[in-house]
Amino acid sequence: MRFDLPDEKAKSRCIALAIVCGLLSAVGTRAVYGLYQSALDTLIESKGGLVIDGQNFDPLIDLSAAVLNGALSAFAQLFTALGFSLLCFLTVLVLRLIALRKVYHVSRSEAELSALILGGAAALGMLVSAVLCRGQMLRMLALIHLPGAFIGLMLYVSKLFRLTKRPGYGHFVENTEQDLTDL
Repeated sequence: MRFDLPDEKAKSRCIALAIVCGLLSAVGTRAVYGLYQSALDTLIESKGGLVIDGQNFDPLIDLSAAVLNGALSAFAQLFTALGFSLLCFLTVLVLRLIALRKVYHVSRSEAELSALILGGAAALGMLVSAVLCRGQMLRMLALIHLPGAFIGLMLYVSKLFRLTKRPGYGHFVENTEQDLTDL
């Protein structure tokens, strides 16, 4: 598959997207690996030896500690996934506002290459995360990397595919390249 980018601006937009996707993929991989490392540690330990009126309460204390460890781990995973999704949203939104400012038409090959870059970065991040976590944490791997790719597709690549329409088709203001259907 050959991608012919028509001008330097298209090349710089693709390079900027590749850098942003690579950085977000690296941050997502580090987040998954950090959650994997924290899952190996127990946050709350029970010392045991609780005896009240001759009754041993060790199983109840151990169960309470296990429940609290599970709840803290679930909250950490949830907030990490939400935080990373927010980071992806803000980063891709800024990229879209800066890179596609005053751009009225892009080539189809640029839109396809951008979709390929975004999908490749997400796949590479998932693969590296799976290798680092030794095949565990697959749920977190999906919760971190897939929403980031989806946000990138919805915010940036969908706009590029909308801009692939040829000028002259649609509702254009005379002597300008502004499309009134996007307003």
